[in-house]
Amino acid sequence: MRTIRLIARLDTKNQNLIKGINFEGLKILGNPTDFASKYYIEGIDEIAIFDTIASLYGMPANFDLINVTTKNLFIPIGFGGGIKTVDDARMAFRSGSDKIYINSATFQNSKIVSEIAKIYGNQSVCISLQVKRDANKNWTLFYDNGRENANKDPLEWASNAVNNGAGEVLATSVDMDGTKKGYDIELIKKIVDNIKVPVIASGGCGSSDHILELVEKTGVTAVSIGTALHYNLIEIEKIKDRLINNGFSVAA
Repeated sequence: MRTIRLIARLDTKNQNLIKGINFEGLKILGNPTDFASKYYIEGIDEIAIFDTIASLYGMPANFDLINVTTKNLFIPIGFGGGIKTVDDARMAFRSGSDKIYINSATFQNSKIVSEIAKIYGNQSVCISLQVKRDANKNWTLFYDNGRENANKDPLEWASNAVNNGAGEVLATSVDMDGTKKGYDIELIKKIVDNIKVPVIASGGCGSSDHILELVEKTGVTAVSIGTALHYNLIEIEKIKDRLINNGFSVAA
């Protein structure tokens, strides 16, 4: 029986929780601490915090945000955005993160994943893929919060990252992000089928139907949820009940 983890995704800018569509048109929703505490009380399994401007503008990662947002939250915490060096990773872990999400830095330093994994372990490093379809409907990889085209194949890049020590893959469909139209099933299935580590699906969740379809059609082990939680379109407890009723296991 496959266990499915539910991860609340908090995209932040400065001290604010934000959300948009396709990584554009970002709106301020409130204090990320309030949202994180709410999801913790409601039974979320993990929380993933992303600093959306650190890598984009070459700024230091907002490590204080991790400390403040996750205080008194006793579940796994992930942090991404602005992690460029081993020292950055060390600061993230000291600030309360259990794992880090890396994207942009891998295009500047091909050894960054292996360097961090050797010190902190594979389970502490998750490679983050920001994926869009091009004019020919082929997937291509982006970075800097979906702004820059890496001209790389997502599957190949993910495989290389896993070979270098990444213990998990976060696959975000930028095309589906914030649309509430459902996950990119084809993309997620392709990645899951070709990667030997757990995969987190992100981008597009608007209902529990979308989550159930995703886990039934792919071998994904975790789902990232942003918009649907922030706008109260779904309830964590009801998602877990539905997963259990359809033959899946969930975290206690």
